[in-house]
Formats: sequence, structure tokens, C-alpha cells
Amino acid sequence: MEVKVSTFEELIELLETRRLTIEQRNEIVRLTLKVIVLKDYTQRELIQELKAFWGKYDHQKERPIFLGVDLDVVVATS
Repeated sequence: MEVKVSTFEELIELLETRRLTIEQRNEIVRLTLKVIVLKDYTQRELIQELKAFWGKYDHQKERPIFLGVDLDVVVATS
């Protein structure tokens, strides 16, 4: 399957309108946003996570490479 995605809006539209496997969705996200999806999100969950991610990081050059990881939370270990 060949897909052309140029904008974040096109990515969301693609995810909303196509029947894709989890692996296909994760690969499309990885290739378009350069973000690795670590969890098997449902279609709806993935879209919500992506919108939250994009709302926070948008076009910033430095952003997390993993979706769903909150870098603002620091876990202290002993």
C-alpha cells in the first residue's frame, strides 16, 4: 500500500477513514512523524494521542521519539 501524507491533518484523515491494522497505523505514524508507537492503541486512542502530541509539540525540532511517553514526569528511583 502506498500512501502520501503531507500534513498532520492528512495523517489524521487517513487514520480516520482507512481500515488499517495496528502494525500499518504504527508504521504510517513512524514514517510521517518520526515517532515510535510503543503501545497497541485502538484507532480512536491513537488519534487522540496524536492530537495531544501534535498540540504540545507541533513542528518543534526537539520532541519525544516515543508516543505516549510524558517527558515532563520524572521518576525518582533509589
